[in-house]
Amino acid sequence: FFLWRSMSQWFGGLGVIALFVVILPQLGVAGRQIMFAESSDATIDVVSPSVHKSARNLWLLYGGLTVLEMLLLKYVGDMSIFDSICHGLTTISAGGFSPNPASISGYASPTIEWILIGFMIISGMSFPLLYVGLRRRPAAIVRDGEFRFYIGTLLFAALGVALVLSHGVINLESVRTGLFQSASFISSTGRKIAFGASQ
Repeated sequence: FFLWRSMSQWFGGLGVIALFVVILPQLGVAGRQIMFAESSDATIDVVSPSVHKSARNLWLLYGGLTVLEMLLLKYVGDMSIFDSICHGLTTISAGGFSPNPASISGYASPTIEWILIGFMIISGMSFPLLYVGLRRRPAAIVRDGEFRFYIGTLLFAALGVALVLSHGVINLESVRTGLFQSASFISSTGRKIAFGASQ
C-alpha cells in the first residue's frame, strides 16, 4: 500500500503533464501550450522544438532527480531502501507522503532533513527552467525572475521560522528547521518535522 501510494504521487507529478503533452496533440489539442503554461518565457522555445522530445527530456530529468534522491537518502542518510524509495517518489513530486507514522521526525536525522530540503526546493522549481539551466545555461536559473522570487520568499520565510523557533538566537538547528518547514510549505510538499527532534 505504501509503495502504491508513493508511486501514484510520483506519476501525478510531472507524469500527468508529460502524458498529456504526448497524447493531447494526437487529439488535436495544443500540448505545447499545456507543457509551458507555467514556465517562464525564457524556457518556452529553448527546451526542445519538439513537444515529444521536450516531454522525454523532462521525464528523464524527473526520473534522474528521483533516483538521485533515493540514492542520497539510502547511502548518505542511512534510510532503509524501502523508505528511501517512498520518499524519493513523493518529494520530487511534491506529494509529501511518508511511510513513517511520525513523518520525517521519526528518522531523527539532520542529514535526511538536509537532503529533503534540497529536493523540496527543486520540486517547487520550474522543471523546464531547471532543464535548461542544467543542460545549457546554468546562469539562466539565477537570472530568472520567478526563481529569484521563489528563493527570496523561501529564505525570508525560513529566517522568520528560525527566529521564532530559536526565540531570536539563531542556531544551525533553527536554520535547518526553518528551511525545512518553509521549503515544505512553499513547494506544497507538506512534510513536517518537530523542532528539536533531530538532537
